[in-house]
Amino acid sequence: MLGSIGYYLYSRTEKFVVTVERISRDEVLDIYTKAALKTYCREFRQECSQLGKDSIENEIRRVLPKVLSQVKTTDV
Repeated sequence: MLGSIGYYLYSRTEKFVVTVERISRDEVLDIYTKAALKTYCREFRQECSQLGKDSIENEIRRVLPKVLSQVKTTDV
């Protein structure tokens, strides 16, 4: 949606700049959850329709924080 708003403003003013300096952890989880849900439903259509997107989204939200844990040491 931000892209369509940006395009509209650019078409009216011919100048539009967006700078994102920082996003919260919750916003990051939302972005990754939506992307993972989209990919999962594309690859496993039958399971997605049987279980429902809400159920799958809740499971993804439960698992993602463990997968996306922050690095705690410098020797990765």
